[in-house]
Amino acid sequence: MNQSSSTDTCQQIKDFWRSIGFFTKLTLVVNLISYLVTNVALAYGKHGGKADFDDISLCPAAVIDSGQYYRLFTSEITHGSPGHIMFNMVTFMLWGTDLEKYYGTAFYASVNVVIGIISNFLTIGIQFAQAYYFPVTVAGCEVGGPRMLLRCGIGYSNILFGLMMLEAFMGDDTHRDLFCIKVRKAYIPWIWMVLIQVCIPQASFIGHLTGIIAALLIKNCGLSFALPKYEWIDSFESSNQGLVSSIDHHFKYYNASQNQGDFGISWLALVYNT
Repeated sequence: MNQSSSTDTCQQIKDFWRSIGFFTKLTLVVNLISYLVTNVALAYGKHGGKADFDDISLCPAAVIDSGQYYRLFTSEITHGSPGHIMFNMVTFMLWGTDLEKYYGTAFYASVNVVIGIISNFLTIGIQFAQAYYFPVTVAGCEVGGPRMLLRCGIGYSNILFGLMMLEAFMGDDTHRDLFCIKVRKAYIPWIWMVLIQVCIPQASFIGHLTGIIAALLIKNCGLSFALPKYEWIDSFESSNQGLVSSIDHHFKYYNASQNQGDFGISWLALVYNT
């Protein structure tokens, strides 16, 4: 009986892994490799056992003054601790699996990239405003001054919060279980943002907030023009059926979905309509 139970569990794990789309798997692997390189190989080879993210994190001063735009991408796949990458990747897998099925692999990949870019530019803009237009301290807390441009961020969590927001628009169900309580899906990213900030004060509140804002801008404010149209993806997949079939056979590829056309629903209607 125990052997049968163990076999069933292994089969369930295999089936779950098989159901995960190509882009979700690719992102998991890339982030894990990046973590090993930045926290192990580079740390011990260059910094005597201490990881240093100064050259790859999202640093507004480096982007604005030196034009180091590669940081918009390298910061996303960089994580500072085992707990950091574990939490982000588990969350990404849980939310991303259904979203990739719903929108299709190619479109879902582009959504991740665009959310990351918009979110990071928003973060840079906010920190620039803090540096030049905010008071240095409020109630004893540092909220402004030139040092804001030197505050750097790493991690995939800004994209995760954007995906949580987009998931609120997916399908007809407007609620989801959160800690065994039915909660409107549109509220969940905001609840998580507050909870994480309370539990982990050093977490990037601005990064999480801009991820949510980026998703809303894409969904409702015209920035969806940055995403490929269904017809383009469908045409590409039809013209490259051999490649698509090969990826699907080895990694699971979800074809273009008409669901990407639902971008444009008012998030206010989603929140307040029952």
